[in-house]
Amino acid sequence: MIRATSTSEQSLLKTGFCALCRSRCGARFEVSGGRLVAAYPEPSHPTGSALCTKGRAAPEIVADPERILTPLRRTKPKGSEDAGWEPIGWDEALDDIAGRLGAIRAQSGAEAVAFGVTTPSGTPMSDSIDWVERFIRGFGSPNTIYGTELCNWHKDFAHAFTTGSGILYPDYRNTETILLWGFNPSAVWLDQATQIAAAKARGARIIAVDPRAAGYARGADHWLKLRPGSDLPLAMGLLRQLIERRGYDEVFVRRWTNAALLVRADSGAFLRAEDIGETGRTGAYVAWNGAPVFYDAGRRSFDADAAGLLLRGRFVVAGIECRPAFDHLCEAVQAYSPEHVARMTGVAPEAQNKAAELLSASRSVAYYCWTGVGQHRHATQTDRAIALLVALKGRHDAPGGNVAFTKVPTNPANGAELLTPEFTSRAIGYGERPIGPAAMGWVRALDVYRAILDAVPYKVRGLVSFGANFAVSQAGTDLAVDALEKLEFHVHCDRLMTPTAQFADYILPANTPWEREALRVGFEVSQEAESLVQLRQAVVPSAGESRSDTDIVFALATRLGMADAFFGGDVDAARNWQLAPAGLNVAQLRAAPEGISLPQRQRHRKYAEETEGGYCGFATDTGLIEVYSDLLRRHGQPPVPRIVGDIPGPDRDFPLLLTTAKSPYYCHSQYRSIPSLRKRAPQPQVRLHPDAAALYDLEHGDTVRLCTEAGEVRMQLACDRSLDPGTAVADYGFWQANSKLRLPGYDPFSNKGANFNRLISLSEADPVSGALQHRSTRCAVRPLEEGAQAWRGFRPARVIEHERIAEDCMRVGFAVEGRDNLPDYAPGQHIVLRIAAPEGGVPVTRCYSLVGSARDKSRNSYIITVRRVAAPTGRSDLSPGRASTLIHDHLHLGSKVELQAPKGRFTLPLEPSRPIVMVAGGIGITPFLCYLETLASSGSPARVHLVYANRNGDSHAYRDRLRAFGKLLKGFSMVSLYDAPAPSDRQGPDFDRIGRIELADLFPDDLGATPEVYHCGPPPMMRAVEAMLEKAGHPEELIHSETFGAPLPGQSAKLPEGPFTVEFRRSGKTLTWSRGAGTLLDFAEKAGLEMASGCRAGQCESCAVRIIQGKTQPISDEFPANPELCLTCSTVPASDLVLDG
Repeated sequence: MIRATSTSEQSLLKTGFCALCRSRCGARFEVSGGRLVAAYPEPSHPTGSALCTKGRAAPEIVADPERILTPLRRTKPKGSEDAGWEPIGWDEALDDIAGRLGAIRAQSGAEAVAFGVTTPSGTPMSDSIDWVERFIRGFGSPNTIYGTELCNWHKDFAHAFTTGSGILYPDYRNTETILLWGFNPSAVWLDQATQIAAAKARGARIIAVDPRAAGYARGADHWLKLRPGSDLPLAMGLLRQLIERRGYDEVFVRRWTNAALLVRADSGAFLRAEDIGETGRTGAYVAWNGAPVFYDAGRRSFDADAAGLLLRGRFVVAGIECRPAFDHLCEAVQAYSPEHVARMTGVAPEAQNKAAELLSASRSVAYYCWTGVGQHRHATQTDRAIALLVALKGRHDAPGGNVAFTKVPTNPANGAELLTPEFTSRAIGYGERPIGPAAMGWVRALDVYRAILDAVPYKVRGLVSFGANFAVSQAGTDLAVDALEKLEFHVHCDRLMTPTAQFADYILPANTPWEREALRVGFEVSQEAESLVQLRQAVVPSAGESRSDTDIVFALATRLGMADAFFGGDVDAARNWQLAPAGLNVAQLRAAPEGISLPQRQRHRKYAEETEGGYCGFATDTGLIEVYSDLLRRHGQPPVPRIVGDIPGPDRDFPLLLTTAKSPYYCHSQYRSIPSLRKRAPQPQVRLHPDAAALYDLEHGDTVRLCTEAGEVRMQLACDRSLDPGTAVADYGFWQANSKLRLPGYDPFSNKGANFNRLISLSEADPVSGALQHRSTRCAVRPLEEGAQAWRGFRPARVIEHERIAEDCMRVGFAVEGRDNLPDYAPGQHIVLRIAAPEGGVPVTRCYSLVGSARDKSRNSYIITVRRVAAPTGRSDLSPGRASTLIHDHLHLGSKVELQAPKGRFTLPLEPSRPIVMVAGGIGITPFLCYLETLASSGSPARVHLVYANRNGDSHAYRDRLRAFGKLLKGFSMVSLYDAPAPSDRQGPDFDRIGRIELADLFPDDLGATPEVYHCGPPPMMRAVEAMLEKAGHPEELIHSETFGAPLPGQSAKLPEGPFTVEFRRSGKTLTWSRGAGTLLDFAEKAGLEMASGCRAGQCESCAVRIIQGKTQPISDEFPANPELCLTCSTVPASDLVLDG
């Protein structure tokens, strides 16, 4: 599709899909002048109903100036301050890399080379993963550092201990009840979030299990707010209640689970036919209905009607004491009464009972769980318990449960046929965890570090990484540094220099997903989606010399003797082979960039389909869903879910339980350098309940030390009323600086950095998978002495200056009691002022920018300027601004108030790298006045330009002082605008022009480089400036704004009652909202309006709508207030409202 742009150029829209996460959302990409300029959802695609902020940041990711664009080779020893990177040609680099890898393989075996691969579920590695795995396995190495023990393994492989497969896809379209356990689709799988919204709208009920009020937990019918790491006892308690309430499908349980199979009391093994003298039935399992009933696992069938099989009791069969597998499960869950579970988890008995009642009564339950379950020491047993909780409902692969869609047939490319027992038995960690990830050749970074350093079980000499930043994304950071510095040979493929890449000998530049083709067969979320085959086209050419991971492994494979397996290096030939069973080829797919649908027939309950002599059954030892896993028993693990060891208990030194979660704005440790994303989550935070923060004498915004037994880091404290007072939630993945936003990076190898994984102990791990306790570690949050704020909270202060400087503008100075010398601040920062209400009641609290120089060694006061806020013209029924009225009319010299120390993120650079343009309206001049005073005091040569708009001379604050900066700062210029000058105002001496701000005012000819633009003023002015800059194509990351208003109500604050009228202008409808109508999105949809939406959690921003008139209020203090834009999924009206929707 081609469309005209605002210039003479035409823009081209290219169809494809986003590769940044598991959702793989259908998208359209706009290209203009050979550049990617925008990304949009593609509604015709089965996953294209929305596109999140990461997906929309595609142009910035492609244009990221920090990208590596040519192969680099180290020329100085590891450990040197400067690696001496030199550019090198691709052929020379690949020839040398292949030669050295081949030499290590010949001398020490292929296992002496380990590989690192980033997750295909949360990064664009999904484009290349099959061919990268084929390369690794073809090379002969059983050692791939995947991090899967922390990500996919439990839901995809531990799950198979129960059902014989990974977790199937939830049938949200048909289910009655949705169970989300440790899974926030709004942040990690947008299309699931969209499907859940549709299910909820038609009446499906939601149970969310999460320590945080994240995503659907906030609006769930039942939110079970458990303590981090206590998932297993909660699942056991719900299992007990499901069984006691007879909420399971007894027919299904008898016939299609191994619940009725007898287990020997003496050995814990299943009773077999030969054990009781039935040698003609050797290998058959035994059940009991008053007499032995035999089950043939090969045929998946009983020799009698399963309806009469007994599930409980003790029986003696041929002298052998036995019990049914189900009886073992009942015994295991018996101790988990609601009261006992409440003590272990923090979930009240009543909340447990209501959730259990819903689960029991529901005819169908669809569920999903992910990393929230998988990052604990009991992860495997927890997955078993949750899988059984749902499996007992009998809706496996059935409408309304979790279903297996029929896939388009292809030739698998990942080399799984090479995973023979001999091959995987050489994997590092296989000896300790033989049924864990090592059985697939996936190893822990921690174990590879030890193999590098200590040659246990053998020496690892080489490492080839594809985007894996495990020095930051996994635990054992100090061990990683030691190992990577001592590693003999290291190759790293990535977009940019990461903390892991900096140790490499070669860095190969990987391109972005918008610069390469990628084949996707099936999109997972429905039968329609699974039937779609799409070859995503390259949207723009690869920058520099960057290449795809696919191209890199094909080139290496042909140099390492794998040319046949890689089709002579011909990627098209390889894909044609892959597609052959489907009857497709790449030429057909290139001609249809929207993809080709090959409709497949969906079949339910495939386990019950007849085969020759039997039934399909399940891919487990018994061919049934395994209530009792003999596989686990044989490997020394509990065969039914049980807690082995302790759930973390109270600790005086580390009183809080620490967890973490994926940010919706980043791909794990990537993209902090992207301005539009970093603006949304600018710095690493640890979140606490306000009561917990107060207990440790901490406040929202403080920089704190986050400590565990393993280490400590530094983060900003954020208070969150939704958390349990014993829970801390910290961000992970921060290391990158953001030069465009002037936000710092964080040393991942230092206690003064923010690397969450420095906090994780290496001693406690899940015995099957090796997962560490990333989401259930004991911690403490402590004050930071160095660089702490001058004081915490409010301190008494008195007014020492109170002077009118312009019409309705008051300059007010404050001295802080007990402080003769006050700390400096950054230009643009503000103080928080609290004033007692003269009539009593709740004090008034507001933020005000500081004026005066930000640098003053003898500072003894803080100064602000406040304009009186009158009632709106023609609205005498409305009150004037309460705070400004108090400051103007009630404060006087000596008045007592309270202040917080200076803070704020709207700061201007004292040593700018590019010109600075400031746009002020009225009293919005205050942060810029502070900036100019500070520059003047240092004699700065910076090029700064001010555009200042006022009504007339009476409202023109600091006119004489601003004019003086023309002499004090040689790089200063100013445009002064009046839109309604008074008769006494003189154009020229007093102001420059009559009218509103125009684009030409912002950019004088002598600016040179593209400037940073800062603006502060009334919302209409700020909206006009934003629109003007957007139309001019000014880079978003170079635009900064500041607004102040009344404090955001906390989560516990009462939402407005209404009624308010809401006009949806584009839709031509005006409706009346009241509190019971819910969010603006819910309200609009119930009224039949079609509104854009995605995550329903205020994170993807697909639902953003411009506010034309009126005010809104976020439903939680987690969401920032914005006077110009509202996220309809997380916002309600706070007045009569006009929306551009």
